[in-house]
Amino acid sequence: MSGSSDADAIEGLLKRWFPEPAFVKAAIIGDHPLLPQEQERIARAVQRRREEFATGRWLCRQGLRGFGLPDQPIGVGRLLNPLFPETVTGTISHDGEICAVALVRRSDLAGKGIGIDLMSLRQRAGRMAKLERMFVTHPGELAVMASFGVAVEPGMLLFSLKEAAIKAMSHLLRDFIDMREVEVARDGTLALRFGGRTIDAELMAGVAGGYLVTGARTR
Repeated sequence: MSGSSDADAIEGLLKRWFPEPAFVKAAIIGDHPLLPQEQERIARAVQRRREEFATGRWLCRQGLRGFGLPDQPIGVGRLLNPLFPETVTGTISHDGEICAVALVRRSDLAGKGIGIDLMSLRQRAGRMAKLERMFVTHPGELAVMASFGVAVEPGMLLFSLKEAAIKAMSHLLRDFIDMREVEVARDGTLALRFGGRTIDAELMAGVAGGYLVTGARTR
């Protein structure tokens, strides 16, 4: 599948999870224009990182325009999260050839945060098992992954779900956290636990084109 077909497939899946009036867009990573403040932020980065950053900001500005907002710099928060205008919340992810974004007006969001994550199956499959000690809270977490019905290795799925969940919980966080502090559990229903308490959240996963795609919505 080509990069453009992958982007279309990812966008279609994300639109099911975050339907209108949310803004969802995916595109092939490329050299897109940045505003001066953003250029300063990324000036010393390697070309690949500059293009990832630029594509995410380019897509996000399309969404802000759709919400009636003018072009403006999208800064970087203390957790390396994108900083949107106060009336908007959103999330960016990129891997392989593709970048995707999802933006929601806070007034339209029936929750407190959203997060998405992409993982290229071609580049990541078979490489997560040796890293599991860095993100698995306990061995039972991997067994929970079967409940998502997604045909990818459990460790890869768990890692991606935690990435999406941490983005969705960024409003709760004051500093970077160990991924093992976040637990994906099943006690009758699927639950997300953090800091000794259960977070009211919805977790989503699927394969689109050559990518594992995950999403999280906290309520």
